[in-house]
Amino acid sequence: MGFREEISAITEFLPKTPNRQTFLFSATVSREIQQVARELLDRNHQFINCVSEDDSPVHAHVPQYHTVLPSAGHQVPHVLRLLAHDQLTNPGCSKTIIFLNTTKQTQLFSTFFRELRTLLPAGKKTRIYEIHSKRAQESRTRTLDEFRADKSGASVLVSSDVSARGVDYPGVTRVIQLGIPGGTDQYIHRVGRTGRGKD
Repeated sequence: MGFREEISAITEFLPKTPNRQTFLFSATVSREIQQVARELLDRNHQFINCVSEDDSPVHAHVPQYHTVLPSAGHQVPHVLRLLAHDQLTNPGCSKTIIFLNTTKQTQLFSTFFRELRTLLPAGKKTRIYEIHSKRAQESRTRTLDEFRADKSGASVLVSSDVSARGVDYPGVTRVIQLGIPGGTDQYIHRVGRTGRGKD
């Protein structure tokens, strides 16, 4: 929904229906998405749901755990333990995404993990990637492509919610959400970065 204004602005320059053929694809069909569909699509548009009513959502198949820490000072040591655990249980194929709520947090924690990666089982072989909205689109795209293609066996993407939706990351072994996300949908989209494409 962050692109709603841009989508509306673009459609102002396009011919009106029926002279225009419009397709709208969405991984989720919330009320907001339905409203956008009503505004942009032909009144008699056809809705095609690719997910069976019997299918349970992807996040329901992903094991999920939570930890309540006594203070913010415990966050970095705890996440380091989680990263170490993932590297030990997935030797040679550990691929973790850490979601934070703000750009500043993302920058801070990626700096911490770059400095502290020598404490992890894979040590300096651990590749730390950082992505947030303050980076130029070209930089974000390059970082995402590098993380997707990473074969180091120990990679970590530290990200704000800029990469929580609509992006597929093959081989992700763990998603860590540091702090409470903005809402249920955000939580589910973050969890959905793992367990994708599995039967």
